[in-house]
Amino acid sequence: MSLRAPDETTPLSQLFSLEGRVCLVTGGNRGIGFAVCQGYAEAGAAGIAIIHSSEATAELANERALEIEKQYPRTKVRAYKADVANAKEIEDVTKRVFADFGRLDIVVANAGVYTETPALDMLPEEAQYVTGVNYFGPLYTAQAAASIARRKQPSAI
Repeated sequence: MSLRAPDETTPLSQLFSLEGRVCLVTGGNRGIGFAVCQGYAEAGAAGIAIIHSSEATAELANERALEIEKQYPRTKVRAYKADVANAKEIEDVTKRVFADFGRLDIVVANAGVYTETPALDMLPEEAQYVTGVNYFGPLYTAQAAASIARRKQPSAI
């Protein structure tokens, strides 16, 4: 068997297929998370759940879901609100995604925040917020996904 690298014009959909798969992406309404959602849709994902953090981000998340569905009509995209720093919220929304789509194959813990406040000037509330999203968010997201993956075989986290 000979292996060769694809050239840079090879479409993503030819490199790997996510046909029939359902994906959940925290922070999927902008930046890297949105690009991940677009890539998964291009690769043939059957469903994508965009997890956004607040009512203020709901409109953008819904617009992005419609944008992806318009470009990739075979992919069903839905926006869900959850604070990833809240274990119960991310667990509940992950269960809702599983119930709505009937499966959950891929989870991307992408949500993140930053601050321009120097560490010496950061108030405890700001430090707790940043740590909650950036540290506990991926942990709680992985735990929620693992609780679903345990129910189905085979699975990998």
